[in-house]
Amino acid sequence: MFLWMFRVPIWNWLRTANTVSIGPLELKREISELADASRQLLEDSTKLQLLIAESRVIELEVFLSYPLLSEEQRRRMEENLDRLNEEINKLRRL
Repeated sequence: MFLWMFRVPIWNWLRTANTVSIGPLELKREISELADASRQLLEDSTKLQLLIAESRVIELEVFLSYPLLSEEQRRRMEENLDRLNEEINKLRRL
């Protein structure tokens, strides 16, 4: 009966509290902030991976222009370049 009388004020307090302790269980609003920070970190990491991969593509394209490569080496480099471009396209879709 006591809890029923104060259910609205308690509910409002629970919604605005940063930390709510119920026995050994502690619920934190910071989980939402942690999830947001994790999403931002993942996005930043993806951007960095994309930048590194695009830089590597440029390096491979320059290296392919060297006349000292054998046909086999040139073929393998072109395959690597194609695979890297595929991975870059996957990163861009994230």
